[in-house]
Amino acid sequence: MAQHDDATDLTAYQGKNGRVEFGQDPLETQVALVTSWSYEESVDEYEKTAMGDAGKSYFGGIPEGTGSVECWMSMTDVAQVDVFTEMAAGDGATVTLFPMGDVAPFVDFSSTAVIIKSITVSADKDGIVTFSFTFRGKLTRTYTAT
Repeated sequence: MAQHDDATDLTAYQGKNGRVEFGQDPLETQVALVTSWSYEESVDEYEKTAMGDAGKSYFGGIPEGTGSVECWMSMTDVAQVDVFTEMAAGDGATVTLFPMGDVAPFVDFSSTAVIIKSITVSADKDGIVTFSFTFRGKLTRTYTAT
């Protein structure tokens, strides 16, 4: 078994410089006041086991992605307003997620064909009003070295 040296093999990243861009390509704008985002990619699995096989076997279907973004609500943020517009239109928008910001080297996840599935606005007497939305659409991972 290979030895693992955390000091030299892995780099950990903080999400504090992460960001989200939203809109119609190429007019994406940064979503203001983002507190968190998540993205999950999955694939349906299909069993292909036949009689007489020694164990079960599977194959994967078409990949899909879902995600969510949470922010402090802003009445003046163009990108947050655009989320409401795109949900009503239902015709697909551009989302780009930056886990660590966009100063090279960086990774981003992007698609020009996501649909907005839901929007939630939450208020609490002891807190800040939050705005969140969920989306569906497979994002493409891009690495930018310089």
